[in-house]
Amino acid sequence: MKQVCFVESPLQLLNAFEAEKCFDAEALFYFVRLSGDTSNDKQLLKLLEILTIKNYELLTLNVANKTISDYFKLLYYKYFFKVSADVELVF
Repeated sequence: MKQVCFVESPLQLLNAFEAEKCFDAEALFYFVRLSGDTSNDKQLLKLLEILTIKNYELLTLNVANKTISDYFKLLYYKYFFKVSADVELVF
């Protein structure tokens, strides 16, 4: 079973990483949303590097210039995890 985590800020990433280690979550996969905010995105990418997290995917959704494709992308991930029997935990 896979466990996934959606994060949007450096603090959320750090908390998810700590929860992974604390609860021995195996096969945790991170979805990291980049918002287009330069400072936030740089911190997220640097933290991924520092924590040596390998299982992640970057999702880009610019809060200033949202397009219909951005909404479809989010709906796809929501649908994917709703119907997937392979996902045990989402946090």
